[in-house]
Amino acid sequence: MSNGNLIYVVGGLAALAVFLFFLIFRAVWEASTQRIRARLQSVEEEDAVVLRRRQPIGWMARLDQAFENLVLRTGLDLRPDQAVGWILLIGAAIGIAAYFIHEEIWFAVLGFTVGAGGVLITFLIYRNFYLAKLEDQLADTIYLLARSLRTGMSLEQALEMIGERGIQPLAAEFKRCHAQIKLGLPVTIALENMARDLHMIDFNALVSTVAVFQTTGGNLPMLLDRLAAQARDRSNLRKHFRTATALARVSIIPIGLAVPAIILAYYIWQPDYATAFLETTNGRIIVACGILAECIGLFWIYRLLRFDY
Repeated sequence: MSNGNLIYVVGGLAALAVFLFFLIFRAVWEASTQRIRARLQSVEEEDAVVLRRRQPIGWMARLDQAFENLVLRTGLDLRPDQAVGWILLIGAAIGIAAYFIHEEIWFAVLGFTVGAGGVLITFLIYRNFYLAKLEDQLADTIYLLARSLRTGMSLEQALEMIGERGIQPLAAEFKRCHAQIKLGLPVTIALENMARDLHMIDFNALVSTVAVFQTTGGNLPMLLDRLAAQARDRSNLRKHFRTATALARVSIIPIGLAVPAIILAYYIWQPDYATAFLETTNGRIIVACGILAECIGLFWIYRLLRFDY
């Protein structure tokens, strides 16, 4: 067998080994999860949501909570352990492929970083789409909450009705919120926890409105109608802004990826040229300045196209 074919065989076996390790890890974790669920069979599914924990202490705890919140709101129906498994699997697969393309350890590490970072960026994109969908549904949900209160429902009953019969996926968020209320958490605190996870301006206004109503009283349905009208206007403005800047946002992708792709292509197919260029001090300075300038430009474009109203 020639050396070229041997490299492909070894690469395929390594990728298969990584995939089998991922499957074994997932099976073991699923078995452990099933044992835990078996011990909690007496607890109803909607009551299985624990009361919102206190603010985490330490950067590791905050990082864990942020990652859990990210995975929960991607809309992909993944648990944090499954998301970590996919990050490791894709990163290892691309890292192994990069090593067999260019047999250097640092290149494999770079491939792993690119693969794992790509999966994480994918999760962030899905989270942004998920939150955008929630923002589009919030105005109708607030109108539904106001109409439910006018029919004589209490606030807790209205939240439960929205969680069961509302528009998905926002209804699932209200269902989790109502599960916390059933476990004994006050309505305002449960809504504040939900607002802390969603980071939506209009939902923060909803929480403030409910808190003021429970403190001072007033006509809550009328206040909710006004808040819903404001949320709908904001949603329409957001859609108009996205439509007006669609071409600019799409153009950023090839412009931003062109330079890294060209550099990577030169390093893979013409390594002598790229190595000779990077061995000189002036070459390293030029590359560093180019990377810095591109990062600054992408960040500036992101700030210009960011909608914050």
